[in-house]
Amino acid sequence: MSHEIDEKAALRKKRIKWGIIGGLILIVVVLAIVLPLTLIHHGDDPVPPFDPHGPLGPGAMNPYQT
Repeated sequence: MSHEIDEKAALRKKRIKWGIIGGLILIVVVLAIVLPLTLIHHGDDPVPPFDPHGPLGPGAMNPYQT
């Protein structure tokens, strides 16, 4: 009886160990796929950044540029 319990405990520990290793491998694979996709720089952006105030009218000056 005791031998059977020891085998079940060893099998349970083995499953937990391989589950953790498998989870870590899965995380590494996902990061290896996702990080390059998010960090690739696509050169100059064709769309200029959004300016909520729009361009300055004729004769207007930006006081922060003077």
